[in-house]
Amino acid sequence: MLGAGKKPALTRLDPKHIKMKEVQKIKDLPAILFPHTHLSESMLKKILSFFGPITIFRPWFMDRPTLNSIADQANAIQVKHPPSNLKPGEDFMSRLSEYRHWIEYNRDRGYTEFLQASQENNLTENTTWEIRQMIRREGRQNSAPQENPALKWHLILHLAQDVEDQKLEADKALKALKEKDVPLKGIVEESGEMDNLLEDLPPFESEPIWGEYRLRQILKAWFALFEGYLNENHLLVTPSPHVMAYVTDLWKETQIEEQGEGFTSICFKFPDLSHRSLKDLAEIKKTHLNDDKIRKLKALILGLGKNAHTHLPRLEALAKEVETSCPWEISQGVLDIMVTYLAPVTERDQGLMDTILKGLENRTLVLVEDKSEHE
Repeated sequence: MLGAGKKPALTRLDPKHIKMKEVQKIKDLPAILFPHTHLSESMLKKILSFFGPITIFRPWFMDRPTLNSIADQANAIQVKHPPSNLKPGEDFMSRLSEYRHWIEYNRDRGYTEFLQASQENNLTENTTWEIRQMIRREGRQNSAPQENPALKWHLILHLAQDVEDQKLEADKALKALKEKDVPLKGIVEESGEMDNLLEDLPPFESEPIWGEYRLRQILKAWFALFEGYLNENHLLVTPSPHVMAYVTDLWKETQIEEQGEGFTSICFKFPDLSHRSLKDLAEIKKTHLNDDKIRKLKALILGLGKNAHTHLPRLEALAKEVETSCPWEISQGVLDIMVTYLAPVTERDQGLMDTILKGLENRTLVLVEDKSEHE
């Protein structure tokens, strides 16, 4: 088994192995991105190293490039929008623009206050100024306006993606600084210490970007818009340890309150192919990561919800075998994969169940994390 923190040796694949007349289809272990609506190309390819195709649920009016034409040929990425009856009006983008502008000056305010303010008067061209004035009024109620909730859900997911985009840009800037020589290097005697200072800085993505309350809003909005597309076999995949921690904490609380089964997690390591082109990645998965053990492992993960008690012990043993036998020479790094089965919640009135609990029970949530970037 690959030791913690130990990186596999790198070797080059024979080009003959990755030459092909057409792009291989990635269709062995379908998964749904949760609750993210967009990820960087590198992170998507990390997930595609083991899963695929990936379905991304994306709110209306959020158009993002998804890899490239090879992704379409490989059937690697699929994008779905909410049902048409949940599509907000054509004025949604102007509404979103108003809030983005407003929040720059009112970062301590919340979404509810914005909507309440915008409902009180007919806004003129001087929208931002009027919102700020209305927010300052004394005695205004803080309750949310009664309007189409789909607007709220779309706003929440759009703004959550704004935060993720900002964090991604910050990580790119930090990475660029680390790769450059420290200013005054060779002139200042302590320049070596400056090098260490930058190297010791963790990527921003390792820090939580949403508090518990905000993350709860995001999960509720995601399920409200997309739950109708989910079936019992769908796997939910996230690259965020904070999403996984929030969900498992929720199940711990439920287990204490209701004597339920809680959750069970199994962890294993797998090769990271994100440095490969998507065309090569698809071919490598077919030629180097397609033996009987890996196929059985994926089948067990996909079928966990059908017979968890039987599958979980087999899954744990097989995961260790796969980790030991993987062709690590093809990998640039190591992916830590945590498979978590969320048992059904017991002794609870289904009509009163929390939206998140109802959406996640009897599902499998998977965390795909590149630990090498945080070491």
